[in-house]
Amino acid sequence: MELTKKYRWIWIGFIVMVLLNIGTLATIWVIHSSRLDRDPMERRENMQRFLGRSLDLSPEQRQAFRSLRQQHFRESRQMMQHIGELRNRYFQLLTSNNPADSLSADSIAAEIGREQARFERALYDHLANLRSQLNIDQKAKFDRLMQQMLDHPRMGNRLGR
Repeated sequence: MELTKKYRWIWIGFIVMVLLNIGTLATIWVIHSSRLDRDPMERRENMQRFLGRSLDLSPEQRQAFRSLRQQHFRESRQMMQHIGELRNRYFQLLTSNNPADSLSADSIAAEIGREQARFERALYDHLANLRSQLNIDQKAKFDRLMQQMLDHPRMGNRLGR
């Protein structure tokens, strides 16, 4: 085979591999970004449907879950906004050169901790309220689902496990 033909086939193979890699990366990027772009409301509705199917909720239980979840998200959103504001104040202290700011930083850190504890308690109360709406069989399923969520690597990392 002629030397130029060999190089031509090598270049064609190289270009095909590059195009396949670009196509694969683009597909992965599109799939990943579509998951990130999901509306939080859509994720909540998906969770609502998942719980309804998994726990075999009655229509009354579905409505109770919906209203409890709406109330919880309203309250937790306010807590998380407050924690965000506190964190902004906390890190603004980094730019100041005032030594007295370390006391302010300590008090803000303590307040963030108190707010985070309030948030965790609200989550616990929310889950307890949801669980109280269930019958004995549903409670067992709910407990298994919660344990599976805690054991899941992504959720476990988020929860410090």
